[in-house]
Amino acid sequence: MLFIIFAHNPATAMYLSLFIPGGGQVYNKQYIKAGIISIGEGTLAYLAYSEHTKISEVTIPEDSLKELHIEKRNSYLFFLTGLIFYSMADAYTDAHFFKYKERLKLGFHIDLQDKALKTSLKIKF
Repeated sequence: MLFIIFAHNPATAMYLSLFIPGGGQVYNKQYIKAGIISIGEGTLAYLAYSEHTKISEVTIPEDSLKELHIEKRNSYLFFLTGLIFYSMADAYTDAHFFKYKERLKLGFHIDLQDKALKTSLKIKF
């Protein structure tokens, strides 16, 4: 019996992450990451848009208030851009390693005799 494991195309995963928030992670079947990234991108985009609308609403010729909204908007856009690039890099990397079936187990054990918390990490390939 012949098993063929199709590797995911890293370029496709990267472009999906660029154009759809969390799209590359969904393509790589990393659904929790996709949810976190899409919520993060959506929140930052909303905050940047909100600050942008506040810039035009300032009627008082007070430059400091307008400058504050501009700085906040630019900060949100900066972090949004960083999150998009992180998402693209993460999707690209996960697509390369998609065909490998690794199992990661992280365990905690409380030893009452030694009064200690012990941890273990197991990786199966």
